[in-house]
Amino acid sequence: MNSTYYEQLPRSYFNNLYERILDYLLKQQNTYVAVMHGCGGKTFLNLFLHYYKTEKHQSVAIYYDPLIEKQELFKFSQNALQTHKRCLIVIRQFENIPNKKILLEKLNHLRYPFPERITFLVITDHTAVTSPQDYVSLSGVFFSHQEYLAPLNLNQTTEMITINSNYYGWQTPSSLNEKIYAISGGIPRLIKYIAKDISEKGNIINNLDLFLMNPAINYQVDYCTQLLLQFDKKILHTLGLLENNRISSTLLQHYFETYQSTFVKVTFPQLTSLERAILSYLFEKKGEIVSIDHIGDLLELQGQEFSQWAIYKQISRIKPKIAKLFTIENIKGQGYILNQA
Repeated sequence: MNSTYYEQLPRSYFNNLYERILDYLLKQQNTYVAVMHGCGGKTFLNLFLHYYKTEKHQSVAIYYDPLIEKQELFKFSQNALQTHKRCLIVIRQFENIPNKKILLEKLNHLRYPFPERITFLVITDHTAVTSPQDYVSLSGVFFSHQEYLAPLNLNQTTEMITINSNYYGWQTPSSLNEKIYAISGGIPRLIKYIAKDISEKGNIINNLDLFLMNPAINYQVDYCTQLLLQFDKKILHTLGLLENNRISSTLLQHYFETYQSTFVKVTFPQLTSLERAILSYLFEKKGEIVSIDHIGDLLELQGQEFSQWAIYKQISRIKPKIAKLFTIENIKGQGYILNQA
């Protein structure tokens, strides 16, 4: 195998995202691409750098990873500007950079006299969608253009399965493409490892529990579960985790239907399954207000329906059972907060 995976990908992969991003960058417009973990952020980064360098554009692409670079980004950018006439700073995992507003303000001032000399492309996680206020500078807009790399559709899923089969030598029947799409919800990491397990382990497509034994698959559905617990339906639809108020991935749906916090299960075995589920919602957002509507939405996503009064009664039953460790405070008109006792 003489070439890397991303070298097999056409420029049009990810629905022509490379072409769209390149067009904005060539106009000196700072751009970010937001993408959930497991949805192709690293692959897009490698694809972008591969084609950008192959095409030999006027600006030099310089890569920055905050987890491995010793220099702070502002100093790194200053040095790049002194070294090259024109440069494109490509930043991975921007979500890990602290004090983003202050940093973006400083970078704005750095490029202000000659914006054509330095441009920024940022790859970041879902926080650009869920907390967009963190992606502006103190004085206003820094990124002129934003893109969200959503989960794949059926055609894109089919394309990915074909590319993976050719590259890795997997035997994945094309007749299973629609089922793989339904199980994965179009999430690339799930598509990859579901197809891999079918080819290498002979997993039966309908045995969802067998797929969950794969650590990479289990990690991804747990990550997506945390997003389901944290955010409202509107954001979850934007992220692509919900479609028509239902979880897009049947594998994630299967996992979430019986989800309970490990801590809650171990610490409070005397609770009923429903009580542990509700307590898990509160525990995952400990110290924050959780609205009764959000609790109702989560129960609905788990395949259950309860009135607000029924949820109120359930929480009333939970309170004395956890009193030695936690209190549940009712914030009138807003919801509930789980606090340490």
